[in-house]
Amino acid sequence: MKTTIFWVMSIFTLFFWAYGGVDMFFTLTGNEAYLKDFPPQMIVWIQEFPVWRKMLWGFTVLLGTLGGVMLLMKRAQAPALLWGATMVALFAFVGHDILMAEGVKNYGHAGIITASVMIALGFVMALHASMAIAAKSRNRQVKR
Repeated sequence: MKTTIFWVMSIFTLFFWAYGGVDMFFTLTGNEAYLKDFPPQMIVWIQEFPVWRKMLWGFTVLLGTLGGVMLLMKRAQAPALLWGATMVALFAFVGHDILMAEGVKNYGHAGIITASVMIALGFVMALHASMAIAAKSRNRQVKR
């Protein structure tokens, strides 16, 4: 059962962060089919983020996707990458979007809840990675 949970969570982690890259690409390029259900005000606001904020978004996606790949490979770097991605996302969301850029108004209640759930999932995935890699390390020590 533990093995099944590891693989399900790890594959979910990779897809979650990789989809973040797809979301970023479609949002910033203005893909009409993808954005048709988003409020127009929110789309314009996100597309007008400063360059450093867009780069931070991309860096977050890169860290998370690499963390997902490393987790599937059971590499010790996975937790650090996933914790880093989650913390950067939290900093960008709270530090820029909410406190500096009128995020509450532009995201709306649904957007705030969605972003908060995504960050909470990031913490869950990073914790999963930490526990999985720690268990792998303990198992290696027992075998010696």
